[in-house]
Amino acid sequence: MDTLYSEKGDRENNTFTTSDMSEAKYENDSAATDSVGETAAYQIPPEKGVNDWNLISKLKEFHESEVESGFKSRQLGVTWQNLVVEAISSDAAVNENVLSQFNIPQHVKESRYRPPLKTILNNSHGCVKPGEMLLVLGRPGSGCTTLLKMLSNRRGGYASVKGDVWFGSMTHEEAKQYRGQLVMNTEEELFFPTLTVGQTMDFATRLKVPFHLPIAVDSREQYQVESKMFLLESMGIEHTYDTKVGNEFVRGVSGGERKRVSIIECLATRGSVFCWDNSTRGLDASSALDYTKAVRALTDTLGLASIVTLYQAGNGIYNLFDKVLVLDGGKQIFYGPVKDARPFMESLGFICGDGANVADFLTGVTVPTERQIREGYENSFPRNADMLLAEYEKSPIQARMLTEYDYPRTVFAKERTEDFKEAVAHEKDRQLPANSSMTTSFSAQVKACVIRQYQIIWGDKATFFIKQISTLIQALIAGSLFYNAPDNSAGLFVKSGALFFSLLYNSLLSMSEVTDSFSGRPVLIKHKSFAYFHPAAFCIAQIAADIPVILFQVTIFSVVLYFMVGLTATASAFFTYWIVVIAITMCMTSLFRAVGAAFTTFDAASKVSGFLIGALIMYTGYMIQKPKMHPWFVWIYWIDPLAYGFQSLLANEFHNKQIPCVGTNLVPNGPGYTDPTYQSCAGVGGAVQGEVSLTGDRYLESLRYSHAHVWRNFGIVWVWWALFVAITIVATSKWRPSSENGPSLLIPREKVKHVKAIMNDEESQTKESASANAALKGNDNVDDNLIRNTSVLNLDYTVKKLSRDPTSLDNPSLLPREKVKHVKAIMSNEESQATGKQTGSSSTSGNAAFNDDDNIDDGLIRNTSVFTWKNLTYTVKTPSGDRVLLDNVQGWVKPGMLGALMGSSGAGKTTLLDVLAQRKTEGMIRGSIMVDGRPLPVSFQRSAGYCEQLDVHEPYATVREALEFSALLRQSRDVPTEEKLKYVDRIIDLLELHDIADTLIGRVGAGLSVEQRKRVTIGVELVSKPSILIFLDEPTSGLDGQSAYNTVRFLRKLADVGQAVLVTIHQPSAQLFAQFDTLLLLAKGGRTVYFGDIGDNAQTIKDYFARYGAPCAPTANPAEHMIDVVSGHLSQGRDWHKIWLESPEHEHTVKELDGIINEAAAKEPGTKDDGNEFAMPLWEQTKIVSQRMNVALFRNADYVNNKFALHISSALFNGFSFWMIGDTVSDLQMRLFTIFNFIFVAPGVINQLQPLFIDRRDIYEAREKKSKMYSWKAFVTGLIVSEFPYLCICAVFYYVCWYYTVGFSSNSNKAGATFFVMLIYEFLYTGIGQFIAAYAPNAVFASLANPLVIGILVSFCGVLVPYAQIQAFWRYWIYWLNPFNYLMGSMLVFDVFDMEVRCDESEFAIFNPPNGSTCRAYLSEYLRGEGSRANLTNPEATSDCRVCEYRAGGDYLYTINIKDYYYGWRDAAIVVIFAISSYGMVYLLMKLRTKASKKAE
Repeated sequence: MDTLYSEKGDRENNTFTTSDMSEAKYENDSAATDSVGETAAYQIPPEKGVNDWNLISKLKEFHESEVESGFKSRQLGVTWQNLVVEAISSDAAVNENVLSQFNIPQHVKESRYRPPLKTILNNSHGCVKPGEMLLVLGRPGSGCTTLLKMLSNRRGGYASVKGDVWFGSMTHEEAKQYRGQLVMNTEEELFFPTLTVGQTMDFATRLKVPFHLPIAVDSREQYQVESKMFLLESMGIEHTYDTKVGNEFVRGVSGGERKRVSIIECLATRGSVFCWDNSTRGLDASSALDYTKAVRALTDTLGLASIVTLYQAGNGIYNLFDKVLVLDGGKQIFYGPVKDARPFMESLGFICGDGANVADFLTGVTVPTERQIREGYENSFPRNADMLLAEYEKSPIQARMLTEYDYPRTVFAKERTEDFKEAVAHEKDRQLPANSSMTTSFSAQVKACVIRQYQIIWGDKATFFIKQISTLIQALIAGSLFYNAPDNSAGLFVKSGALFFSLLYNSLLSMSEVTDSFSGRPVLIKHKSFAYFHPAAFCIAQIAADIPVILFQVTIFSVVLYFMVGLTATASAFFTYWIVVIAITMCMTSLFRAVGAAFTTFDAASKVSGFLIGALIMYTGYMIQKPKMHPWFVWIYWIDPLAYGFQSLLANEFHNKQIPCVGTNLVPNGPGYTDPTYQSCAGVGGAVQGEVSLTGDRYLESLRYSHAHVWRNFGIVWVWWALFVAITIVATSKWRPSSENGPSLLIPREKVKHVKAIMNDEESQTKESASANAALKGNDNVDDNLIRNTSVLNLDYTVKKLSRDPTSLDNPSLLPREKVKHVKAIMSNEESQATGKQTGSSSTSGNAAFNDDDNIDDGLIRNTSVFTWKNLTYTVKTPSGDRVLLDNVQGWVKPGMLGALMGSSGAGKTTLLDVLAQRKTEGMIRGSIMVDGRPLPVSFQRSAGYCEQLDVHEPYATVREALEFSALLRQSRDVPTEEKLKYVDRIIDLLELHDIADTLIGRVGAGLSVEQRKRVTIGVELVSKPSILIFLDEPTSGLDGQSAYNTVRFLRKLADVGQAVLVTIHQPSAQLFAQFDTLLLLAKGGRTVYFGDIGDNAQTIKDYFARYGAPCAPTANPAEHMIDVVSGHLSQGRDWHKIWLESPEHEHTVKELDGIINEAAAKEPGTKDDGNEFAMPLWEQTKIVSQRMNVALFRNADYVNNKFALHISSALFNGFSFWMIGDTVSDLQMRLFTIFNFIFVAPGVINQLQPLFIDRRDIYEAREKKSKMYSWKAFVTGLIVSEFPYLCICAVFYYVCWYYTVGFSSNSNKAGATFFVMLIYEFLYTGIGQFIAAYAPNAVFASLANPLVIGILVSFCGVLVPYAQIQAFWRYWIYWLNPFNYLMGSMLVFDVFDMEVRCDESEFAIFNPPNGSTCRAYLSEYLRGEGSRANLTNPEATSDCRVCEYRAGGDYLYTINIKDYYYGWRDAAIVVIFAISSYGMVYLLMKLRTKASKKAE
């Protein structure tokens, strides 16, 4: 038994028992294990330092009760050999712009080349047995995440995976059905932001309750609650139970707390193999250590296999692992026991300093500027990954590790795997199929998803209530619009309009499902990988959650509309109407949900949904009646759910009705014409000539409808619903995470030549240098990669070659001139390493700029201002009363000082920075914040740089453009542009961004990595030359040890030049911490625990804590020690805030602060305030911002293509549906409707335009507004102007595809006028969409507000209800204020007014005149009065008078309030005014939304 984990047992003594993993041994061991009993197998060796984890006893209890209940263990382990992973090289992705996408020859040429493959993992191998923890180390990009993905069996997105991975004794294929047991916690935190932490965890634990419960547990609920509370306690976040999780834009728990939620959500899966990808990012040192102890305890107790990759892991964390694996550029340069790693590297000649993080030391050995070389090893130490790998392969460690790789074939592993399979089957619900990965029954999954669905709706109450209130308002407005529709022929059209509107409004409302589908998708993909639920359960839950919401929504709509319009007042008719509208709303909701689910990008989905809504509305049977449909599109009618609903509603309404003809439908009428014998109906479908009324069923028949079909159609609608639900389920189960979509870095097409030129330049230099070197060194051939990469990391090898012949440095063909300094710096650095000197502060991440002091000094502003804050208190209102987030905090930052701001997660560090940087718009701030003893100047927000924790950037800008944008807008207006751009180059060099300077920033997962984005964020602030001070919020979170060290070293450099810098920092290593001058330490609730100097080697702080009974051990990291003391397990329950207030240090601080303020106030201020809020004048800002927006749209080909596609498809569809309209009376209405249909290009485009607008607005509000980069006026102007060129092109597309297909006049006066109005409409609806978005809190809200606004405009434009029938209340104001009214008016005048009308045979009113008089004589009165616009075609006849309703188009227009031709140009001018004012509204609403930052009172 003991020998099984002999490695673990022998950690302390440096002997290493070679575990000869032979079959027999495993048999003996497993026998021993079984005889001793399950728990004995994983006794935790005391030296692991785990027993002090506070929940270890609870965990053991938990485990023991499972063992007593006869549960088999779920212990797998992972073994992998010869693992090679290749992906499509990320340099291969080019981002096409609007024009380049049409460059067909280019695409053909490129399609011939296979994109280059890049090896991400090269021959990796290892074995993690049950109960072991492996630490994977490597710099970003070295393949750590890929290795973890392989070990958690996620193989999507890679070009090829070769080699074997065994889970226990299962191959990766067999392990697929156990995906819920092979769990990976990724770096991204994906949650529903409006759910609370409690709700999120409730959902996770509910779906992992085993079918058979342990003996000690009475019910499933008890099991679930116990595991939920255990998980919350394990990470110390039970206090956040009722707080929203939040995200960048929804306020919630702190960043560190959110990370811990993602950790416990992962643990809730109760998996067997856990892969943790940088899971301590954003955690303070104490929480990070607690997390690792928890993983250690769980691994030991439950026999898990844990594989963890960490950046900046302290030694306390490092020592908890069993094995360590080091990757460098995909090569595995070390794999072995933790205790052997450091001695192995030291034996090769590398030095690990005292107190240094061993993990950082291991990843630093291949970095020339990081490593230190022991004396005597200067010529023999391994220079790069290949040489290190060769050394490792010769070592006994590798030979020893190789013996483990037959683990999967041992009896022990096979038994364990069988136990595992039995245990999983034992846990699984009986109803589930044998190969299912889920745990709970399908009904339980649905129940959990339904509960969560309601919690999401309730969490975003605002959106829900807006939806319901807007439905009620819309119903009231529509009801009053169609109010008391008459029961005669004039009411036919109005009632049809009301019924059509019932369907239209609820369909438009369900379009927001498309937006919804994309907002929650990443979370669902994550939960799918955890095997929480089957996608079908989620889809069914959505429907179940829909039902009450839709019932409520349709009921308030129906009750109001139905009775206001005065539809048939019988119970049967009303409830038929009600149930049909419900069926249609359910059906349309599932249709749009299916569209959302079926597409991978929002742009594609919104394109299809926009087109669908147009097509379905047109073929409902209202705009084009069934008999009038062209045979080539009539099939759409048969597949249109709305058409079935509309037929049912009409049949329900008009069945068994008698409908008298009135008004223009009765010929003749008016004084003296009252005898029905000599009158006839005209222009009413189904009317018999010579009669004055018709039955409702005759009318229905003329539309090819029948009352017998009402319930048949109802059934058909539900069949469609079922089909859409099935499509949704199938599409949802095919969703893939976005990181599986291939290459990440994107180069914009217009920069490709530039990037290639740089690479080619280097390649040609390489070739020349190779020949030159060959000549210099005889046969010592230089490899081809000599000077391939601009990054210094690859110059290492060159330096080695050159070091033998320093004269070759001056040979220009061998080395680019600008790299000479670079290489000399490295050589001098290595010389100093050779002599054993400590080169801690002379160089960093390998860039000349760091070593070239004049270079950095001459560019940076020397700051002379002192920044102070005194008695700062910040309070926010919460539902439970006021909450103090900062409590009397004070301190200062002087020029040349690098201040650290530390504390546990949630102590208020970010809050303090936000308050100091004037970024808060809520809450109450008291105290004073001063610069040079004076109140903050107007220009403070732009003179202080602030790098926020979240990296928010314009995704379609390249790195260089982002920096130039910031430099141009934030450096003073007196600095010439060339100088600003030069400074950008300097910062790009400093931050080592030259490799990615021309790639797009993109979004996380499709663009720069977390670490690259962080550097860009820092760069964006630095290029603005902050003159007062620089704030950085956790600049090192998510970076590896090297990058973090470089970042802090760089900040140190800035401080040395005279800059004042204040940084919040998590988990600093001892070396990092030593770079800081002062420390402000906060405890929970924003209370100060220490402020003052750190001292050499942190001596001052160590002394302070030692004086109060918390001494720091010599080997401990002082930074970790302090946080442990203040908030961790070393706090001994003492109030360190109180200790601070009573200490002499506090008294001294207060005195010194007053002294600093008084002294500064007496002198001239260090920074002159130029009195300008923004650095650049408004016109310059507008030019720069518009330029950026233009470029972003130009590169956003998806977005622009959608606009074009929507216009072209809608126009062709509209044109061919109304193909070559004739000149009969019914054709007049067809003309009206084809023009009316043009309006409906708007909803689709608006729905797609708003998320983009809101995205941009969020970027502006989150960062650019707060740093006073540019004014909101410039922002709005840029957004508006960038759309203009595309809108003009869209208008041309629509016009060309539609105007001539419907057969309108080719007279250029009319054609040109129509085009002008169409062009202006493009601007009009874009303005409307943008002003809704400008004030909407989020995209879903905007997509719900659209139907209300567009619904009202469409209702009152005089089409659905003619002007004369609109209620007087609306007629006199909203009709005249409605832009769509003028749009319709002007287009109708140009396209209908001069047309001649020829009645169809069925449209004539035919009747006999009395007493044998001629038709003219009988109708003379009528033709002068009521019928002055009618056309009598046979005036001399004495029987069968034939009267047509109209003579010309103008006569028809007169009935809809368009009385003369000049109305056309009058209305066109008014549309222009509306378009301008809609853009005015964008400015107004953006201004209203822009809140001022809070000042200290």
